[in-house]
Amino acid sequence: MATIFVSPEEAAALLRVSRSAMYELLRNGEIASVRHGKRRLVARASIERWAEEKLAAAGGAAYLPRKAERPAG
Repeated sequence: MATIFVSPEEAAALLRVSRSAMYELLRNGEIASVRHGKRRLVARASIERWAEEKLAAAGGAAYLPRKAERPAG
């Protein structure tokens, strides 16, 4: 089963952006996150939704595999 939540650092690695860029996306509300105690957690679905919105805004210029083709993890 794929992980539902990841840390901001893991989210940054998935999107290939810096840690500070990820925290900026979280701060601006572009990618949703939740607090669990002292930890901030980012939903993988929120990361995928953000990426799909960016691709759509770019006219679908880049390739994003369908969910069935995405690697598990």
